[in-house]
Amino acid sequence: RTHILHQISTIIPSTLPPELTNTDTNTRTSTIRILGDIPNSILNPTDYLSSMYPFMSETSKSLQQLRPNNQTLFIAAKICRGKHSYFLLDLNNTSYDYDTAHDCKTLIPV
Repeated sequence: RTHILHQISTIIPSTLPPELTNTDTNTRTSTIRILGDIPNSILNPTDYLSSMYPFMSETSKSLQQLRPNNQTLFIAAKICRGKHSYFLLDLNNTSYDYDTAHDCKTLIPV
C-alpha cells in the first residue's frame, strides 16, 4: 500500500501533457479526467471508500505540486467485487455541476 502511494508522485508527471506540468501560470491549462485504479487487496474490505481516500488525496496533492493552479475535483468512486476499484478526478474542470452532470442536453433524433 505504501509503495503504491509513493509511486503516484512519480507516475503523474510522466503521464500528463506538458501544459499540465508547466509551472508558468500564464500557460493555458487543459481539462482532463483521471481514472485511478486501486487493487482491492490493499483496501480495507470493511470500508473500501475510506481506504481509497489516501490514493485520491495523494493524486490531488501531486497534481497541485506540479502546478499550483491545478484544481482537482472528486467525481466518483466505484467499488467492484473482484480485483480492482476505481475513482475519478477531474483536473481543471471548475464548471462541473453534480446536479446537472447527467442531464441530456443534446437531443438525438430517432
